[in-house]
Amino acid sequence: MVYIIVEVYLGAEGYKMVKVCLVCLGNICRSPMAEFVMKNLNTSITIYMESRGTSD
Repeated sequence: MVYIIVEVYLGAEGYKMVKVCLVCLGNICRSPMAEFVMKNLNTSITIYMESRGTSD
């Protein structure tokens, strides 16, 4: 299971930036794969992507 945390920032003149953090248990396969897929989407807004794991 991958959890998704999304933050949206609205700047001057309607500029939008979205921060997305994909979280899974070990950050070995699921969240990095989801990060790769999301980075390759063509969108009209700026998206900052990162992935993280919850275990050591």
